[in-house]
Amino acid sequence: MTSPVVAVIGTVNRDVIVTAEGAEHTSLGGILYNVLPLVALLEDTGLRVAPIGRLGAADRDEALALLRAFPALDPGGLIVDPAGTNVSHLDYRGGGERIEHVTMNVASLGSEDLAAAASARAVLVNMISGRDVSLAALEALRAACDGTLYLDVQALARTTDTPRRPRADPQWARWAAVFDVVRGNEDEIGWIAGTEGDVEAGVRRLLRAGAGEVLLTSGARGAARFVLEGSDVRRDVVPAVPVARVADPTGCGDSFLSAVVAGRLLGLAPLDSMALGAWLAAEVATRTGLSSLRELRGVRKRAAAADARFAALARAPEGTGRPPG
Repeated sequence: MTSPVVAVIGTVNRDVIVTAEGAEHTSLGGILYNVLPLVALLEDTGLRVAPIGRLGAADRDEALALLRAFPALDPGGLIVDPAGTNVSHLDYRGGGERIEHVTMNVASLGSEDLAAAASARAVLVNMISGRDVSLAALEALRAACDGTLYLDVQALARTTDTPRRPRADPQWARWAAVFDVVRGNEDEIGWIAGTEGDVEAGVRRLLRAGAGEVLLTSGARGAARFVLEGSDVRRDVVPAVPVARVADPTGCGDSFLSAVVAGRLLGLAPLDSMALGAWLAAEVATRTGLSSLRELRGVRKRAAAADARFAALARAPEGTGRPPG
């Protein structure tokens, strides 16, 4: 039996972002880039979003001030870590390549920290640091949870030292077996499964290890969904939504997966949920900094009006916590 809760598990970061043009700004980040778009899409549906992650005491009030813009949010899973918040320095001046330096402070989440997620209708795990939560804790959660589990590979495919570099996770098959949906970009899917340079081989490995589906995001080239059909792999493609000018690419992949989660909860088909993800990622790309995502309030109705594929979003029942249908 699931409750009308969507849990988002990972880490809250302090981000120092240098744009392609060289402008620098600092804000909180990490799973908050999932939480704010997700709670905006689920506003007035009766579904609540519960972030579960660690951050330092000095940053908790700022995080809560951002989240309080959205009433359908339960911040009780934000855990103060005495070591302070993780810090990521993200530099986009490399012609599309992001250089990331990181200072790791917070401890990994354990099974006791994930108790509130066991009854969740959906669980989104975003590996922001790569050591956000133990694999054993997630395997225990999978055994206890009847909801749909989503994984954003992200830093699981990168080293935890600095500057971050690609890596294959030796336990990739165990990670894949926990999740119904796995998302990564073209590099991350190849890296994590040890098939660097052959992304489709990485996709096949993850699916055959137990992942229900793999979502591959490719920026301006759109996204693809892979599922097993017998011994074959089916591939469906969803185009990107053009953006005249990208102000800040940080959080675009996070918002894509958040929209996929929300879309499916609210009755959209898998490919239409991905199209919603592409639409929302384009919306986020035009904004700079996490605080600008407060402007997403009301975004579900704007999306429903923008594209006939999203019409079901306008019919999301208020106050019921149940998807339409």
